[in-house]
Amino acid sequence: MDFYKRPGILVKPETKTDTVVYDFLLKNPCDIVAWVSPIAPLQDAQEVKRIVKHFLAEKLDSLMTVKNEQVHCVYKGKPVNFRFNKIFTQTQGLVPLQPFVYSLMVWRVRAFMRAFKKNGYSLFCGKVGFYPVDKLSSIIIKRKEDLWFAEGMFGAARLKKCYKVKYDKLTKSIS
Repeated sequence: MDFYKRPGILVKPETKTDTVVYDFLLKNPCDIVAWVSPIAPLQDAQEVKRIVKHFLAEKLDSLMTVKNEQVHCVYKGKPVNFRFNKIFTQTQGLVPLQPFVYSLMVWRVRAFMRAFKKNGYSLFCGKVGFYPVDKLSSIIIKRKEDLWFAEGMFGAARLKKCYKVKYDKLTKSIS
């Protein structure tokens, strides 16, 4: 089979990824499955290869792509990666938060199927890992505004050969 077409019951907005992957695996036996999502159109093939190599090298059972964000965050009014009662940390000194990107997910089929049969879900099964993707790869398209942003970034990436950044002596001394 060169193309997997979901059955009609699995094309609804409420359909979960686990269920789609499970259905795919029932029809396409394999050892490892990698879900490359079209919502990250700026992710290149070289990065996909690096992610799969990482998955294999770390002997993971499931992997989710993330992006590193060094920004001060609060959750329900409480600081997540800084403290109110301490000197304010510069962003470069923060431990990065890692929101999911969903550009690539990888599973070892045996662990996935075992968890799905036992729990009815298995997005995160067995030994779980996370892989921080490049900045451009972390741009995901969910709304029309995301598409506009990605188009601008794609255009800028094509133009980057035209620009050269020069740093002055002061900037070099602090970097």
